[in-house]
Amino acid sequence: MDFVTKLSRTSSGHDTIWVIVDRLTKSAHFLPMREDYKMDRLARLYLNKIISRHGVPISIISDRDSRFTLRFWQSMQEALDLFRHEGSWDVHSRVRCVPFEALYGVVGFGKKGKLAPRFIRPFEIIEKVGPLAYWLDLPKELKGVHDTFHVSNLKKWLADPTLQVPLDEI
Repeated sequence: MDFVTKLSRTSSGHDTIWVIVDRLTKSAHFLPMREDYKMDRLARLYLNKIISRHGVPISIISDRDSRFTLRFWQSMQEALDLFRHEGSWDVHSRVRCVPFEALYGVVGFGKKGKLAPRFIRPFEIIEKVGPLAYWLDLPKELKGVHDTFHVSNLKKWLADPTLQVPLDEI
């Protein structure tokens, strides 16, 4: 977190940019504000623009700006309590996916780990897309999975049905 201050005033009265960077995804948020905003206003702005999209951060790194005083953190706690009581904190039950999937549109597929099945079952190859990619006919249960695969992710089908893993077990 950092502030870019002493900018020329915009038509909406903003003269400062609050820069917030997510170190994991390398995404940056630039929040317009006025230099004279109070702590409770900064806390609400942070809650509405950052926490509502990404969740509560595990750690916050700042340059120890004088704005980040005890009053800011108290305002943040009050705002979080209010946010929690409004019922909008239940991301999983309303969206029915993890916050990462809702934010970035990436669907996790299957179990992870070395004991997880490497292949599910045979799928029909619809078309060869390029020299090393194939377009497969996937069932409705796998509608969130992209249907084009590199040859390194495909395996020749063995006609033994005991080697197939049912989709509901994944």
